Amino acid sequence: MKNKKLLLSLAVGGLLSFTWMFTAFTAFAQESTRTREEERRIWRGPGYANDASAQMYPESGIKYNAVYRVPRPDVDYLKAGTRVEESSLAKNGVDAYFFENEISDEVFARMDGKSYREGCTIPREDLRYLKMLYCGPDGGTYVGEMVCNKEISQKVLAVFRELYNHAYPIEKMVLVDDYDGDNLQSALDNNTSCFNFRKAEGTSQSLSFHASGKAIDVNPKYNPYLWTDEAGIRQCGPEESWEYADRTKDFPYKITEDDLCKKTFEEYGFFWGGNFVYDKDYMHFSFGKRG
Repeated sequence: MKNKKLLLSLAVGGLLSFTWMFTAFTAFAQESTRTREEERRIWRGPGYANDASAQMYPESGIKYNAVYRVPRPDVDYLKAGTRVEESSLAKNGVDAYFFENEISDEVFARMDGKSYREGCTIPREDLRYLKMLYCGPDGGTYVGEMVCNKEISQKVLAVFRELYNHAYPIEKMVLVDDYDGDNLQSALDNNTSCFNFRKAEGTSQSLSFHASGKAIDVNPKYNPYLWTDEAGIRQCGPEESWEYADRTKDFPYKITEDDLCKKTFEEYGFFWGGNFVYDKDYMHFSFGKRG
């Protein structure tokens, strides 16, 4: 009888010990996993299969996948405009160069007082900083950067990945803040960009869709904005782009009705300014509707 009680006590004690050790190990594992996940950044974009975290946007019928992405210093800290060699692409994979982050203090310091002006109505946390690849004028691969609204960040990554896949030419892609937030100077340098808290060009005094980070200007020097002012005089922005106002001519970077850029943006729910009824904004793609 005593032996049975002893065996029972040992069994119960062993079970309690095992339970305690299992609980402690589980807690440690969860804390370790949480720590690792806190060191990672969420990346959303094309090319990753993860049905558990997939999101569907009914308005476009396009599925976007979200996965955890471990930071890679040799990729993440490349400055916009850096040429990426084929050996690096082969080593890291193209997907590694397409990602989004929240607006860091370093990036916001570049924006503050420029694209992010006093009275800006969109919170900093609603914006995202994107890194992407694009095909430059020499046919090489370059690092681009862009700030946009978080609501469209996945779509923007998908659009520019598609353009890169087809070697669509883009001359430059840096933040408009490199031009002190001057939209016309950025356009004149043929810089592709998105967020800029400003009013719309032309006669309108309303905020531009760029002010909410939901409009993108692509190769703007060669795809100008044409409008009629209050005096009935036709205007062009940038003014130096008048030679590209005649859309019957052939020249580099021209966006047309059948252009891959226009078709790709439309597939992802953007509206092309070249289809505006009265004015024409050939560089402009706004999400969801005209803006």
